[in-house]
Amino acid sequence: MASMARDYHKKLQADRPANAGTADGRRVREEKINIVLDRVQTTTTAEQTEELKKRLTLDDVRNALRQSANFKAPGLDGITYEVWKILNSRYETALKDEKPAFDIIGAMHKVYNNIEINGMVKGTGFSQS
Repeated sequence: MASMARDYHKKLQADRPANAGTADGRRVREEKINIVLDRVQTTTTAEQTEELKKRLTLDDVRNALRQSANFKAPGLDGITYEVWKILNSRYETALKDEKPAFDIIGAMHKVYNNIEINGMVKGTGFSQS
């Protein structure tokens, strides 16, 4: 049963037009995106726009992880939220014991803000899911 679910999920991830990676495929995708965006009537308020311009804080990342649901299927990287939460818990314990440890929240904070500032590196597949 698990292998059937895995195969189905992989097929969904791979199921896209044959020309998706070509210039023509990208043009068609861009046109479809613009059609959908032209239909969107809702816009952000000035206050929402200012809020969206702010960089993430460590507390933003920490709270997002804390609020992430447990027992959900992992993303394409195969890592569940529980793994990230355990890494953070171990870091907090080590910090109290004054032992060296890897700060997953700090690392995520740096990565997310770097992407916000510099964008994605093409070809990495980081934002694939």
